[in-house]
Amino acid sequence: AAYCNYIRDTSDDFESERQNLLGAYWKRLTSDDAATRLAAASAFVGYELSISKTFVEDKIIRECLETPSQLVPFAVMEVSYMLNAGFMSRGQLIAEVGKLSSLERVCISHGRSDFVCQPVSAYRL
Repeated sequence: AAYCNYIRDTSDDFESERQNLLGAYWKRLTSDDAATRLAAASAFVGYELSISKTFVEDKIIRECLETPSQLVPFAVMEVSYMLNAGFMSRGQLIAEVGKLSSLERVCISHGRSDFVCQPVSAYRL
């Protein structure tokens, strides 16, 4: 719900925008208005940081949100990758894993506290 709240609170047409929340964030992150970009980045990154760790550290989130020079570019990069599916087609990584066979060693690790990337993905590779 926190992810939706910012869009709902700043939308002229939430019923339409709720169908594509990433697109709604992108629209705000690429606005001509610096305050709009910063507010969208703060909302997006704050939510992202709050769900990506086992233990949420408010101090770290606050420090990140207080650094606009990093905040907006981080949000733009994240949303761009999400809107473009990581710039890969569905199943491409698994389908082309053979390209890694020429490497001497490939190590895939997964942090026990990583709630964003599922362990099954590393296992499948």
